[in-house]
Amino acid sequence: MPLLWRYLLRNFLQIFILSISGFIAVLLVTRFQSVARFAASGASLLHVMQFILAQVPHILPLAVPISCLIASLILFQRMSQSHEITALRVAGLGFIPIAFPLILCGLLISLVNFTIVSEISPRCRSYSKSLAYQMTIVNPLCLLQKGTLVKFKNAYVDMNILKSGKYAEDVCFIMRNISNQRLGMMMAKKLSLEGDQLIGNGVTFISSIDPKNPESFDHLVIENQAEMQTKASHLSQYLISSNWSFNYDYLNFRKIQAKQIVETGSSDNVPIRAIQEITRRFSLALASLAFTLVGMACGLEIGRDRKVRGVLWGAALMMLYLVTFVTAKTLKHSLLPSLAFFALPFPILALFCYHSLKKISRGVTR
Repeated sequence: MPLLWRYLLRNFLQIFILSISGFIAVLLVTRFQSVARFAASGASLLHVMQFILAQVPHILPLAVPISCLIASLILFQRMSQSHEITALRVAGLGFIPIAFPLILCGLLISLVNFTIVSEISPRCRSYSKSLAYQMTIVNPLCLLQKGTLVKFKNAYVDMNILKSGKYAEDVCFIMRNISNQRLGMMMAKKLSLEGDQLIGNGVTFISSIDPKNPESFDHLVIENQAEMQTKASHLSQYLISSNWSFNYDYLNFRKIQAKQIVETGSSDNVPIRAIQEITRRFSLALASLAFTLVGMACGLEIGRDRKVRGVLWGAALMMLYLVTFVTAKTLKHSLLPSLAFFALPFPILALFCYHSLKKISRGVTR
């Protein structure tokens, strides 16, 4: 490998890794509450560490393009201010030979980011969800507290006290009975977890029976129990439904294709959400290479005066990409507008890089 390549790649990767580390640290701080709730459910230290590591790929698809922008911008700004770019051009090198190793590096990072967003991130997302479900089997009382990682659907829970995830008082639990489409209610003065047994004291069940006569009212059934015992895993079984489904965020490409065939009955008819998800993943992958080029175009400077205009342009283009990316994700039911917003930033980035590099090569300042 040429000496110039080693110099450029070493400095680029140093800044890139430092930036990625900063984003991961910020992610762990923002996810601290979720990690604390998972640890409070009685998970072992190994499961807590696995849950923390599974959170990291969630932010990497967006953190990688931003880090590419920061790394290439800082590198070329520093080389411009120390006149290294001038020395290389005097030696007969143009912008393309200077930027070529970083273009290859950006392309490689794009491929890695595509692997992360299409394979690693969905697996980690589903694995962290499965860990949360496993903890509900170990300690189902955590399902009753507010802010739990796993939430009941079509249910309402209220209580006064929950101590250490093992003891609850004045519990009111209202759920929908899927078999007859009626509401059922359970109230308990006290719920406690002892081993694998869930013990309730002062329990009242209120349910209804369909009278099979449309002109009659439902029969109301009230049952009072001084004490009741059941296996702790029975509460978490309520989460299991016969019509469960995974969001596309939890599926890799092969599973997206399998879900598409199950939903449509054919591999030719692709659902709108599947097309949008695949486009989103390609957009994040291509953004790494695009913002590597944007960082080089914004970091190059000619003249003796230091300017912040390049930094402002880089930040503005990154904001443009993030705004269009979020807008495309919100258009879940509109295929063409969503695809248009996913693709919109890249022609703008390409035109900006071409125009900026052309002006600098001609010696024209911004």
